Amino acid sequence: MANKIALVDDDRNILASVTMALEAEGFDVTTYNNGEDALSGLNRSTADLAVLDIKMPRMDGMELLKRLRDDNEMPVIFLTSKDDEIDEMLGLRMGADDYITKPFSQRLLIERIRAVLRRRSTETNPEDDKKVVRRGDLLLDAPEARPTLEVAAKYGVPVFAHPIAPQPFTGQMAAYGAVGTVFARGTIN
Repeated sequence: MANKIALVDDDRNILASVTMALEAEGFDVTTYNNGEDALSGLNRSTADLAVLDIKMPRMDGMELLKRLRDDNEMPVIFLTSKDDEIDEMLGLRMGADDYITKPFSQRLLIERIRAVLRRRSTETNPEDDKKVVRRGDLLLDAPEARPTLEVAAKYGVPVFAHPIAPQPFTGQMAAYGAVGTVFARGTIN
């Protein structure tokens, strides 16, 4: 299933060219030419990632990001002509996952989209409602604290899977799912 990308920019040329490039790479793209329409559309239909311009009519990208963060943690990449360091810092502090300035390389944008989607690849398995946390080739079955090392061939086909005993791993499971969190020594077994 193709990843859904919301592309929000008031420049119709950018919307057209980036949409064409993303669709050629297998992404499903929905476009919006202002922040209000994007917010309304994203409240009705979710996306896997949003690419936002900052300077737009009716609602700028910073306000759109703030409102999106009220309801969900969808990854966001800013694609903007605002190239001041302070604007980039503000965008990242507000919760953007990446910040790209115009003019830009479409190939680099696509690779950054893929990178953000990889980092956000915490999966839920609908058949058995088990949460699986992925970091690179390491998969962790969170409810059972059972890690599995998976080396996958192209297209994600498992080539080798080796379960690791869960007993010494229960404390580390909590830390693994909370990257960036500081734990006291006694809380991790």
